[in-house]
Amino acid sequence: MEILKKVFESEIKGIDEKEMTLTAYISTNARDRMNEVLEPAGMDKRNFNKNPVVLWAHKYDIPPIGKALWTKEDAGGILSKVKFANTPFAQEIFQLYKEGFLKAFSVGFLPKDYVDGDGEKKASRTYTNWELLEYSAVPVPANPEALSLAIQRGILKDEGLKKALEVKEEPVTATLTITGADINNTATYIPLEHTDAGLEDLIAENKLHIEKIASLENELKEIRYQLYRVKTEFEQAKPEITADDLTQKMVEIVSGAIRKAQGKLN
Repeated sequence: MEILKKVFESEIKGIDEKEMTLTAYISTNARDRMNEVLEPAGMDKRNFNKNPVVLWAHKYDIPPIGKALWTKEDAGGILSKVKFANTPFAQEIFQLYKEGFLKAFSVGFLPKDYVDGDGEKKASRTYTNWELLEYSAVPVPANPEALSLAIQRGILKDEGLKKALEVKEEPVTATLTITGADINNTATYIPLEHTDAGLEDLIAENKLHIEKIASLENELKEIRYQLYRVKTEFEQAKPEITADDLTQKMVEIVSGAIRKAQGKLN
């Protein structure tokens, strides 16, 4: 079953700087950009409650940034109270929410049942029964100018977090030589009047590579989640499940992903 993710711009209901907690809507009952609705009453949080960690950008390969003290549905959506971890990385994210530089959360869930509508009077799809797997603080929507201000104020220091938010303190320029003429290239923009057919082919090929990389990164996130689920199930399973069983399962997941990735890169 496909794991879905939905990003919601959050309404912050409360912040306690002393306790390092934040209470906010992590999803709402409003239609999203895909004209879909995640029905609050349809949430199944039983498995989530066993390990209610809050992640950064759905990354399973780094420590969580906090834990959900409680999560509940109401008429407006899904409300949760997050206690942020006492780590520099998590503290910076907390400050970015506190100062209003970050405003969104993303829910990872498994759809169990849904109803399709006409897309006008009713949403194109309403998920009436779904399992909450995890939710994450996410770097969208991120205002580059506001985040640059966060750097100036000394809130945003972590280089990994800067990269995730795509914040550049100074513009990066590169010089490209074409048929003997130097062209100043800012970011990835190259004026069409300075390109030739060979360069256009390279740009097109580079775009394809970027799309492939993005696709593989999404699959890598899925693999990490599957490994995380297998590990969690192993830790909670009966004694007859051995470490060898867990290792074999992980090898199967990774081997399948490698074969799939090799097919995309050929």
